[in-house]
Amino acid sequence: MIGSGKRRWPLVLIGLGIVGVLSAECAVRISPAFCPELGLAGIAFPFSWFCLAVGVVGGLICRRWRIFRWGLLVLVLSAPHASQTWGWSFLPNDLGTESPIWSYSPGASSRFVSSSSEAPIEFNLLSWNVRQFDRFGWLNNPSAREEILTHLGAVGSDIICMQEFFLEASDTPWMTKERLESATGLTHWAVEYGLGREQEKTLGLAVLSKFPILSVRVIPFSNDDSNSAMQVDLLVEKDTIRVFNVHLSSIHFGPEDYEAIRHVPDESQRIRLLDRLKVAWVKRALQAELVAEEVARSPYPVLLAGDFNDGPVSYARQQFQPYLNDAYTGCGPFLGATYVGDIPGMRIDFILHSPAFDCIDFTTDEVVLSDHRSIHSTLQLQL
Repeated sequence: MIGSGKRRWPLVLIGLGIVGVLSAECAVRISPAFCPELGLAGIAFPFSWFCLAVGVVGGLICRRWRIFRWGLLVLVLSAPHASQTWGWSFLPNDLGTESPIWSYSPGASSRFVSSSSEAPIEFNLLSWNVRQFDRFGWLNNPSAREEILTHLGAVGSDIICMQEFFLEASDTPWMTKERLESATGLTHWAVEYGLGREQEKTLGLAVLSKFPILSVRVIPFSNDDSNSAMQVDLLVEKDTIRVFNVHLSSIHFGPEDYEAIRHVPDESQRIRLLDRLKVAWVKRALQAELVAEEVARSPYPVLLAGDFNDGPVSYARQQFQPYLNDAYTGCGPFLGATYVGDIPGMRIDFILHSPAFDCIDFTTDEVVLSDHRSIHSTLQLQL
């Protein structure tokens, strides 16, 4: 009896893991508009998958063959999301991604054609929520602004996508175009001041590039005028690529909410936290669907970067799975957390790319100069 009791722990872990993992798989496929509570399963996916993996190993050791087989089956089926979560490279980066044929015809002087006869174009893309270059002194670091500029220059990126970008023209400006151009060496600019509609329209999104900009288009979010996306077409040698810079809705947790998270929240606090999560999940779902539709319509190879305020196992992230690969998968560091705050281990910033690009490397920078870490990836465009 004692031996039998000791052998039950794999069953418990596999049971918990299967329920959690399958709930997370439902969360990425069912819109939060219908069942927002499923979003919690997406957040808990790392814990659920870890329980499942340990349980499967335990089932093998304890020779619980039936539960071992069921656990192994779910483990394998959920492997793509495990790869996106942990950063393991045991899966191909384009698993489950369609490979559209890219062409450019209406009034164009060039056409994108995949050909191995030409050398690929290699460049580096950086994405970063710079939190207004810390102009309100959240970090209590007087040199934060200059350190941000130094970091942008040190990475040496060819394309930079910034969220919560801030620029002003005044007698004593906090940040200027000249200062950023001097730091980055990038002179082609596109900006969308979506976050400053009620002020001076100086806060929003920016794309800086060494490649000439052909066109710029704003993608507003009707359910949240404090966030938006932008679409920028770049001329890369003789071809065109389309860059999307996105900032999806935040949860808007306040200090009291983070205090509740650090401790055990009471019932009223749990209700408040869940309500805020539900509202944000629904907003991001509609926003991601809107941007994904634009990605699907693109006649050019796509790069998409930005702050999703949601993890890799989420409905918002899943909207791009049919079209774009995650540069982090197979190239990124273990976990690769980008959020700097009271909820550790969260990767909420992404660089996604169409199959026309090959990811050479991916880096999550360790510098803490915002409430987000910067990420950058070296990519090759196959001509």
